[in-house]
Amino acid sequence: MPAPRKYDVETQERAVRMYRDRIAEHEGSKVAARRHVGELLGIAPATLRNRIEAAERNDARPPRTRGNGLTSTRYVDCAKRTPNYPEPMRF
Repeated sequence: MPAPRKYDVETQERAVRMYRDRIAEHEGSKVAARRHVGELLGIAPATLRNRIEAAERNDARPPRTRGNGLTSTRYVDCAKRTPNYPEPMRF
């Protein structure tokens, strides 16, 4: 079982948005922006840096596809509606 997360997804996304806004408005250093946002939200700058880097990796990554060319979300939706399964499958 993975360790529980200290910050929920909404807080993490908000921190990344606030960081990006701070960079766009003040054009200061990235470290200063992380410190500022971290102080406002009570998040360590290193934790915020890890979250920002993960968000940047996710933004740069193309959507995942299956062998049939469908994205993974569409693949699951199609699998739920196959004629072999009268009811949608529960995941």
